[in-house]
Amino acid sequence: MEQEELYKYMPIKSAIAFVNKKVDIYGAVIGYEKPKPTKRSGKHMISTMTIIDMSYHSPGLRLLVFASDLEKLPCVKTIGDIIRLHRVKIEVHKNGFNAVANVRYSSFLLFEGKGGASYIPYHSSHNKFNATSHDEKIINSLRSWLEIFPIDSGTNDYTVPIKAIKEGVYFDLCCKVLFVHDTSKSMSIIYVWDGTDAPPIEFVTKPEEEMDVHAGPLEESLTVSLPRNILCKFPCVGTVLRVFIEMQIDELLWQLPGIGHWVKLRNMTCRTQSGIWEGVMTHTSKVSILSSQTEERYERESTGRLESESTCLPQWCSKLRECMTVTDYEGVRFSTLMDIITHSQVTYKFRCLVRVIATLPWKVEEFCGQRVNTENHAEYFYRVRLTLEDPTARIHAYLYAEDADKFFMGHPAADLRSSGFSLNVLKSKFSKLLGIAECMSNEGEKRRICNPPWIECCIKSYYLDKNSPWESRRYRIFGTTLKG
Repeated sequence: MEQEELYKYMPIKSAIAFVNKKVDIYGAVIGYEKPKPTKRSGKHMISTMTIIDMSYHSPGLRLLVFASDLEKLPCVKTIGDIIRLHRVKIEVHKNGFNAVANVRYSSFLLFEGKGGASYIPYHSSHNKFNATSHDEKIINSLRSWLEIFPIDSGTNDYTVPIKAIKEGVYFDLCCKVLFVHDTSKSMSIIYVWDGTDAPPIEFVTKPEEEMDVHAGPLEESLTVSLPRNILCKFPCVGTVLRVFIEMQIDELLWQLPGIGHWVKLRNMTCRTQSGIWEGVMTHTSKVSILSSQTEERYERESTGRLESESTCLPQWCSKLRECMTVTDYEGVRFSTLMDIITHSQVTYKFRCLVRVIATLPWKVEEFCGQRVNTENHAEYFYRVRLTLEDPTARIHAYLYAEDADKFFMGHPAADLRSSGFSLNVLKSKFSKLLGIAECMSNEGEKRRICNPPWIECCIKSYYLDKNSPWESRRYRIFGTTLKG
């Protein structure tokens, strides 16, 4: 059993003067990385954290704890908890200080940092320990100080919300972990959310390329590929960001505190794939837990948006100005595309605010097909697939038959190749609907930029096979007219 008279606890500011010597200290944890294998041998484990006290609260002391296996390392429950350390060695590293502990000769106790909590440690390096009234006095002092010196573990100069992400830039992201998906042995994805909307993306193509550049299997939101019971647990407001893991999934799972918790993903980056934002965690990325106060703040802010009256309006279009469409149901509240995907009924009707990012077919002159009607006469009819997106998801929705006639009001279905006036008008309208603008690249090459405007539309869901309604579910635009 440890004997208390052997230990004299130093303020951190005093302890760092004892370079290459072992000291005994207390500290509050302000940064914590889940244990992982060491880089040198891979046979031992390391836990890294940053601790502070009243004497040394900026930048804090970096603490490295080594052990032969995971169970012997400190497992911090929340930022702001208190750690007691015996026999840690102070070292100088890159003009800063590290405290290095090895459980072969060092020991630790972990206590809750909130006031009024127990003096019994919730985790310790040894089965036997001695905590005295002197320990209680130090713990009380730290807890009282933390109440007036709250730790915001979520904010720094690199932290951005999902609404401010940029391609190719490294940043920190505070977010809620919604789901971990092991797609294969070589790839895993975590789905995260912070309540904000990812920026709308401009699509850049060459003029000769087809307009339905996103018309393949990846065109629809990839969240649709998840099981319905998982999707229905996702929030229906704000972008659910897929983060691809370029590290061993076991290493990531050690770092994640669990589904439903807020974490900080550090030194991650983003890319776009088929016009969809993707996060990327590389081998240099890390996961940090947050303080309970920070988690509560993020949860409160995100919940506030879910409860807002304008919750379904994209943050990039909070006020709808001049719109290219009108609907027959102006009094109906807006729904998001995730609302549609996760709705409890197979068939239902919705009013949405979306962008049209692709058409199939891509040539306007091919929008109409020909069929034989009930009177055995040939007639033309519209059949067009639009790809719609909002910050929450992406779906295919069809313009067909009488609903399409209403959408193309004033331009009835016909052989558009021989209908010069209607063809030119529709081409102009769809160029505006897709936000097409021609420009020149820096190399003098012609480019087509597509930055679609936000439009209102009504969408109804239906199914093709009554024996498998959910599997054969489709979406169709109705009650909507393209103006002009």
